[in-house]
Amino acid sequence: MTLLGTTVGRIRLIDLAGKGGMGEVFVGYDETLERKVAVKCVSPKFRLHQTVTGRILREARILSRLDHPNICKIYDFLQEEQGDFLVMELIQGQSLGQALRQGIDSKTKLRIAIQIADVLVATHAEGVIHRDLKPDNVMITEAGEVKVLDFGIARSPEADEVSTVVPEEEEPIAVERYTHGGTLIQDSRSRVGSGSGSGDSDRRASNLAGTPRYMSPEQARSEPNTPASDMYTLGLLLQELFTEHSPLDQHPLPALMKEVSEGRSRAVEGLGNDLTRLIEQLKSLNPSQRPTASETADRLRWIRDTPKRRLRHALGIVALLLTVAGVGKYTLDLRREREAAVVARSQAEDLVAFLLEDLSAELRPRGQLELLERVARQALDYYGRSAPETTSAADFLRGTAFRNAGEVLADQGEIAPAREALESAERIHRELVRLDPEKKEWQLALVEDLLALSQVHRNLGEREPSETKIAEALEISKRLVARFPDDPATLEALGEAYYSSGLHHIFSENDLAERAFLEALEIYESLLAQDPDEGNYRFRLAVLQGQGLGQIYRERNQLAESFAAVQRAYAEFERLSSGGSFNSRWQHGFAWENRRLGGHLVDQERWSEALEHFRRAREITRLLLRFEPSQVDWRYGLSIDASSIGAVHRKLGELDQALEAYREGLAICRDLLTTEPANTQYVYCQASDLLSLGETHTALGQARQARDAWTTAAESTAPFVTDLETADEFVVEAHATALLHLGRTEEARPLVDHLRRAGWIADHDDDPFRLLCQEHGLLD
Repeated sequence: MTLLGTTVGRIRLIDLAGKGGMGEVFVGYDETLERKVAVKCVSPKFRLHQTVTGRILREARILSRLDHPNICKIYDFLQEEQGDFLVMELIQGQSLGQALRQGIDSKTKLRIAIQIADVLVATHAEGVIHRDLKPDNVMITEAGEVKVLDFGIARSPEADEVSTVVPEEEEPIAVERYTHGGTLIQDSRSRVGSGSGSGDSDRRASNLAGTPRYMSPEQARSEPNTPASDMYTLGLLLQELFTEHSPLDQHPLPALMKEVSEGRSRAVEGLGNDLTRLIEQLKSLNPSQRPTASETADRLRWIRDTPKRRLRHALGIVALLLTVAGVGKYTLDLRREREAAVVARSQAEDLVAFLLEDLSAELRPRGQLELLERVARQALDYYGRSAPETTSAADFLRGTAFRNAGEVLADQGEIAPAREALESAERIHRELVRLDPEKKEWQLALVEDLLALSQVHRNLGEREPSETKIAEALEISKRLVARFPDDPATLEALGEAYYSSGLHHIFSENDLAERAFLEALEIYESLLAQDPDEGNYRFRLAVLQGQGLGQIYRERNQLAESFAAVQRAYAEFERLSSGGSFNSRWQHGFAWENRRLGGHLVDQERWSEALEHFRRAREITRLLLRFEPSQVDWRYGLSIDASSIGAVHRKLGELDQALEAYREGLAICRDLLTTEPANTQYVYCQASDLLSLGETHTALGQARQARDAWTTAAESTAPFVTDLETADEFVVEAHATALLHLGRTEEARPLVDHLRRAGWIADHDDDPFRLLCQEHGLLD
């Protein structure tokens, strides 16, 4: 009989989180403290066995003593008529095993490894040995933090206070071993191997607890466990974390236990020397040779900081070379030292350029731009002071460095320095093309500069210069394809130019945009046919279908064609995601395709399916933000996900869940506005969530809360509608909506008149804003 829906103490059991061999884990709600908790319950059939009861009581005592941010907190231990219950912190997130299957970047892996090691530092300091460290017992919260779980078989100084021996007069357990979440627990009366059944064998048997694939050799041999046993297990866990492969082969349990007891596992491959050496030391057969938890945590931090040390070293070389270049003119042999200075300066510039190029290729696909941004800024500081008066072939890398720096800064929302860097790149590469118009490499570089600049101009609302850059990029690319018709680089350049042209025209002249996208589609389909494994070609095809044609057809109200294009895009992104490699651009695109597909399903009133896609978009975006929390585009996307989820919950009548989602979206928008308070996109995002909150409160009969939300929406949008001729129409509509909800009809009238003259108000009768205006007599 399930306990779901019943109350234990002050805890109401509201959901089943999982089942194990010894019982169930529920999501509970603490009625007094008004918070959700996790409740671990011992199954009635095991409650009478002191082995099991001892385990949960021991876990309660250990957790009550351990106070560490990466250890699951305990709130209470209840012994009720229905059973024994451990009340703990509810961890929202996924297990490390699940996270590994989705893909984790190397920086996040190191952060996870350090936090697990820190947990062992804390537990070993208290004399506690975990004994069951494994991916399923490590949770990654939605904030990206580690929580280590399940101290049920841990050993501590007072372990003897809780007997693990089942009294002889009790009914024996039906099997000699049972498992809980993959954990093997040996009954104290069973034997290890084929011994004679001596008391010593019994004592050894009682030590056999843990998960076979993550046991230390001494643990598998039922020998006494020490903190070093946990360190061996940590070595196995780190190997799986960083290589994404199990350290042991698949074997039946007897063969596996033999392999584990002998300390045999796969060699570490594919990792850096420092990490490989640490893992192999942790897997030492001799426990005394394994690093302690504290030593391991220190080593992992040292490994984490290695890229920074290398970067400082590289920039130190640059500074040294530039110093040599600077002091040369003060020496006696001016001619010789001046030549040395030129060589030194050239070496320094090449180093910075290559550093930017290599780091861009490695970090940009993963969205890890903070380090790259620092390098870019240092490069620009130097290049800005040392720009050559004339350009030669030696300056090609300098131009490339400018473009890489500009693209990184643009990704980070630093538009002004990005524009300056990209314009410098364009000047250098344009001069090189003038010097040698036949050199393909230089012309391709100029095309990349022009397209990057067109994006910056488009983001700034500067349509004419954006269109001019695209037109020149198209012209150069067409000439190159005419000369090199089978060259993938020239074809890709032309495809990118058509794609940029489509984006430029998508909201103004969608016929031109459609033609441009179709041209680009044809090019990328041919490229993919030549190289089916090139993910970037598949990514561009997906974007052209969803963001391109799907958006155009939706603007034309060709919903069937739009839905089909979005479905094709979604299928391409699914194929990319199943490939095993992580690329932030692909994941960001996949999140948007889930949003587009969810929007179509909303149109078709397929609410549950829509909700599934909005949630998947949120899941992908949360994953991205673990890698780069400061990425504003991803944070903005997360606010859209929350609002969309809220809207579907409202349609389903799930108003409390709708409120929760809207509040989540509102919090994100407010956070974005702290850094860009004049960004009208974020202003509208905030106002939209406030309006939705007000409408949901109204549906719940909460008039005061509704009025508060609408008042805040009106106040937050008011500064942005003082000049209606330049105001953003979305913000104008939001402000008018808030005023109308508040009954301030005459204040809303000029806003509605302006939107009507601009052709903004939808002409279909089920449009919410139109209905609201009609209700207040403003469209008569």
